[in-house]
This record gives sequence, structure tokens and C-alpha cells, in this order.
Amino acid sequence: MVTIYLDKQVFSHLFNAREEKYSLLREKILSHKDEFIFFYSNAHLFDLQDDKTDIKYAEMKFMQSIVDGCRLIYEGNKQEVIKQSPLDAFGTIGKVGDFSWLENFDF
Repeated sequence: MVTIYLDKQVFSHLFNAREEKYSLLREKILSHKDEFIFFYSNAHLFDLQDDKTDIKYAEMKFMQSIVDGCRLIYEGNKQEVIKQSPLDAFGTIGKVGDFSWLENFDF
């Protein structure tokens, strides 16, 4: 099966579908999504952390309708795919640039 990774900006364009080309692409993806495996990654979630509105939750719900919970995790040379909705994953990832977890270490 063919795997497809969409950039966060593509998800946003598909979600908003302000232009006809994105509306048509959105329809095609949703009507043929059983023929492909679509992924999202932490990079998508980190981008959504910057959104101070609640629209990000609707975007994650839309993203889930495409990716069916296929989360791509890549660290160095290691790649792993797990099943987890974007909303669930969003609640578990750390904030970009947040190093407060270092306070838990007793040096």
C-alpha cells in the first residue's frame, strides 16, 4: 500500500478548503483514503502548539479523518509508526523549547 505524508500546511489548506483546488483534493483524499496510508508526525503537533485558538482542535479532528491515527515518529535513524489520534498525541508531547523537565533531575 502507498504511504503518504502531508505537510502541516497541506492539512491546513485541505481543512480550510478556501480554493476550489483544495476542496477537490480534499474530496479525492477522503473518498480514496482506504487505498493509501496517510501519516502525521510530531512536527504537525508542534506547529499547532503555536495556535492560541481552539481551531487547532478542529484541525486535529479533520487530520484524524485522513490519517486514521497513523502517527510517524522519527528520531535519528529510527522510524516508528503507532496508532494514536492527533488529539491524544497533542496532549502527550512536550512544548517546543520547554526544558522544565530538567528540573526533575537531581544532579
